[in-house]
Amino acid sequence: MSQSVKEFVRQSGVDVQSSDSNSNNNFAQELEADMFRRQREQDREARMRAAGFREPLRPELIQRPQRLQRPLPGPRALPPPPPRRSRFAQFENNSPLENEFADVNVDKLVNNALREPINTSEFDNMNLTPINEAAFEKGLAEMNPNTINEFGALTDLEISPLKPGLFVGTINKSFGKEVRLDLLPILMKKPLGKIPIGQGLYIDTKEIKGIYGQFKTGFSHTKEGGPKGSINKPFASVQIMVTVSDGVNSQGGLCNIYRNGKILFRNGFVGTNITNQPELIRRFIVDNYTQKEPFLYSPIEYNNLSGQFSINGIFTNLTRMQMKFSKYGSTTYEPELSPMLYVTMKGYTLNISKSGTVQIIGAKSPAIMENAYKAVTPLIREFYRDGDVKIDNTKRKTKAKRKTKKVSPPKKTKPIVKRKAPLTNSQINALKIDGKKCDRMSRDELKTLARKVGILSFRIKNGPTTRDMRKDEICAAIKAKSKTKNVTVKNTNKNKNVKLSGTGSTFRVGGKLCRDKTLTEIKQFAALLKINTSGKQTKDALCKQIEKSRNNLAKPKPPPPPKPTKRNVQKEKKTQVQTEKMKERVKRVGLDDNSIRKDLEKQYGKAWMNRYKPNLTQDVRNIKNAASRVNSNDKNKALGVAKKMVVNRIKKDMVSRWKMQRKRNLERNYVMKNVNVTGVPNNMKNKWRQAAANEALRRNKILTAKQFAGLKKKWLKGMKNIIGNGNARRNIGAARARIETL
Repeated sequence: MSQSVKEFVRQSGVDVQSSDSNSNNNFAQELEADMFRRQREQDREARMRAAGFREPLRPELIQRPQRLQRPLPGPRALPPPPPRRSRFAQFENNSPLENEFADVNVDKLVNNALREPINTSEFDNMNLTPINEAAFEKGLAEMNPNTINEFGALTDLEISPLKPGLFVGTINKSFGKEVRLDLLPILMKKPLGKIPIGQGLYIDTKEIKGIYGQFKTGFSHTKEGGPKGSINKPFASVQIMVTVSDGVNSQGGLCNIYRNGKILFRNGFVGTNITNQPELIRRFIVDNYTQKEPFLYSPIEYNNLSGQFSINGIFTNLTRMQMKFSKYGSTTYEPELSPMLYVTMKGYTLNISKSGTVQIIGAKSPAIMENAYKAVTPLIREFYRDGDVKIDNTKRKTKAKRKTKKVSPPKKTKPIVKRKAPLTNSQINALKIDGKKCDRMSRDELKTLARKVGILSFRIKNGPTTRDMRKDEICAAIKAKSKTKNVTVKNTNKNKNVKLSGTGSTFRVGGKLCRDKTLTEIKQFAALLKINTSGKQTKDALCKQIEKSRNNLAKPKPPPPPKPTKRNVQKEKKTQVQTEKMKERVKRVGLDDNSIRKDLEKQYGKAWMNRYKPNLTQDVRNIKNAASRVNSNDKNKALGVAKKMVVNRIKKDMVSRWKMQRKRNLERNYVMKNVNVTGVPNNMKNKWRQAAANEALRRNKILTAKQFAGLKKKWLKGMKNIIGNGNARRNIGAARARIETL
């Protein structure tokens, strides 16, 4: 019997006589273990109440009515749970002192012991042997781990800290297209340096961009380069790029402020205290870069916050865990469809994998996600004590020194220094970036130089996506901006390289102006560039030709076409086969240009074609368009071409309709163009043509030349009578009707 139990029994007033048998010692150890077990259960109940969960009773502690002691009849009745086997099962029902303390109320003894203070004065004068620390540590190391875990304080289970993912927050999500903010003052604000924002966090503004059109950057403002670009573009939003750090870790983020009053945050959490981080970032952005409009302080709406943590073990029985989790929320576990256990709690969802990873998704705020982590970790420890978690020693790693990036402390604010003025056009044109200088400069130096000459975006298209520019591409962009074309040509006459630079009147060959050289020198150099110098050319003409050759040499060579892949070759071959089949089918049904033209000539007839000679180009197009709009049932299913019978019907119907619509106009034009005007005065020829065309249309038949001759004779006689009545100057025309407006 241990010393603590002896003291406990002495204070309780129970007289226990010592015995030489081993059963008394075994019972005392069992009683002590039972006291520890009860204390652990009380502590666990207190923790679960603090976490907001209801602790389920163990099966052996449930008091069932006598009518429920027997299993219920029917196929769904479950057998009673098996009795729990303790560590002292081998000594049960074998001890002669089994019922010696049957009438002792253990709870009453414990309460009495807790109320009365323990008198330790009797131990003051005792000569106790000091504890052997080395022997104690050796015994602790050799102790069974299962026995250690019974005390709860010593456990092999390790739960990692919560690792939250990126958060996406929106302010004023319901706002329409109405303009509420002026973005120009935000763009002209100077980006702030590293500033503390509370809770040990710092924020550093990297760049402010003006976005317009299809996500194009029209304006950029940085601490190093100052404002660049045009401020007069129709900006739709302002993008502020920041970095949030806590002195050890750092996370990059973006903040988009739209002109309709919306704000979009995309950032990563830093550290473990994540509840107020988005609000601190929002307050910094709104207070320092906007006019502090009240609607910018509206609540932040988060889009599917998520995080995860893991343990150094695996979950052995997800089915049993599902039954335990069903006390706190709805659960789903279908191993045939998914290996995950899904637990839907109030405000979030847990995704539990057998490998020991727990995901928290669907949280509406960082506070809910952090509280979910605090509430779930005690349950994981409870599962470990119940045997649902198995420690995986392969996951246990020695704690190594953490490698972290050195984050500089916040610097003291320096006095504002007048920034250098941007480069002028002449300075930009004077820049000479050749291949060697491009190789010597780093990428950051090239980007700084590019910003000075007005290059804002450093991403180029790469097929359907975009990518960052390489060093040579940044150099090419600077060259294109500076409009400087430098070419070196080897002069074989003098066996040295000669630089060609400048433009127009400042064009130089080597270090001398081209027009200052002699004509002989210019011709010799022009011959090197394969320029014809046999004619009578002046110095200025030859210099212009040399400059033109220099410009052609300075042009970048077009990139070679990419080598087609095997899949592209197969696809192109398949497309060619399909195209050939399509052409053959189109020709067979008569939908190619030649076939349609021949069929139209047959439908119009020889008489029509010889008399009116119509232009059939537009008619061919109309036939094709009509054939492409037919119903799917009238098309070939494999190639989608109209059937021949349908094409013939379309041609016949459309030609018939066109003949009815166009006959009168074609006949009028034909008569007016071909009628005989011999013997008709010049001032009356147009009147005669109109009269002949009207008479032919009135009779609705084709008149012969003899009929037109008789008609002409009759018409001239009538016109002569009208003129002979004394109205020579009167213009005989159509009678004008009197129109009255009611």
